[in-house]
Amino acid sequence: MAEDSKETVDAILCFDANLPKMHTCSDKCEGNYLILCRHRFNFNAKILYCNTPQFYKWPDSEILLYFLDYIKNGISDGLIPVHAIFTILTKDTDFLRDAESELGRKAKGNGIDFLNSSIVNGDLVIYIKQVDCKNYGSKGNDNLKCAIYKMNKFFKKLN
Repeated sequence: MAEDSKETVDAILCFDANLPKMHTCSDKCEGNYLILCRHRFNFNAKILYCNTPQFYKWPDSEILLYFLDYIKNGISDGLIPVHAIFTILTKDTDFLRDAESELGRKAKGNGIDFLNSSIVNGDLVIYIKQVDCKNYGSKGNDNLKCAIYKMNKFFKKLN
C-alpha cells in the first residue's frame, strides 16, 4: 500500500480527473519543500490517481464506486486500515450532487447515503474535499498546494 510496506497508512486520497499527479518521491524529496510529493502531507498518505487515461470520461458516480470498491477490497485484504481517512479530492463543485444524481435509486439499494460533504456506506465514510484555492502561479502546482493545505488542515481537525 504505502511506499514502505511497514508504514501505517493514515489516509487514502483519491485524486479526481481534474487534478494533476503529485511529484514522484525520491531519496531527497522529504526534505525539499519545492517537491510536491506525498511527503508534504502531515500524515502518511496513499494516493490513488483517477486522473489517468483509464478514467477519462468516467462520470463522478463511477469514480466514487471505484474508490469505494478499492477501499473495501483493501480492507478485506488487510492492506488498508479500517481507521484510515478516505477522501476524494476534486476541483468539481458538483461532484457529490452529480454522483448522487447519476446513481439515483441505485445508491439507496447499495446502502450509500449522501451527506453534505461525504458519503456513508455502512461503517465507511468517504469525504469529498473541493480543491478551490485561488491560483497565483502555475495551475498544476497551485492545485497541488491547495490539496496539500486543505488535507493537512482537515486531517489535523479530525485528529
